[in-house]
Amino acid sequence: MNQKQRPATPARPLIRRPAPAARYTGPVPAVAAADPAITAVLPEIAEELQRLRARVPQVNGALVATADGLLLAQDDGAEEPESLAALTATALSVARRLLAATAQGLLSELLVRGANGCVATYSAGSSAVLTVVAGQDTVTALLHREARRAAADLGDLIDGALTSGPDGAETP
Repeated sequence: MNQKQRPATPARPLIRRPAPAARYTGPVPAVAAADPAITAVLPEIAEELQRLRARVPQVNGALVATADGLLLAQDDGAEEPESLAALTATALSVARRLLAATAQGLLSELLVRGANGCVATYSAGSSAVLTVVAGQDTVTALLHREARRAAADLGDLIDGALTSGPDGAETP
């Protein structure tokens, strides 16, 4: 080796930063504030969004909304979450009509893929949806597996809160 060449340095492993903690930077969304049962489970919803981002590092953002497009919770990565929640409701409406027209049954999930990544929406119980924004290098099978799990857990949490009320007692 001559004096001008430097010895090869071993490649450093790629270090991924952990997903930012799911937290609320602004006021509690209006729909959640209007329902004390939902307000009571917001920390658990935020934790589930954080766990999803930890299990699928390519997730850039996620939110939970009512099926009609009202934001319930978001993590820090979701840009313009109120608009995304409303767009989700519109996309779900079109997807439901498409499924009905082709006799394919009830909607369980929706995936839209673009050049820079994808947006996936999953039913989360009887009244909510989970929307996930992920990068182009996302392994779709991993995203589906983990987001379906998160959506099921979120659905149980939200449906349970709505049927039991803020104090844990069953509502009629």
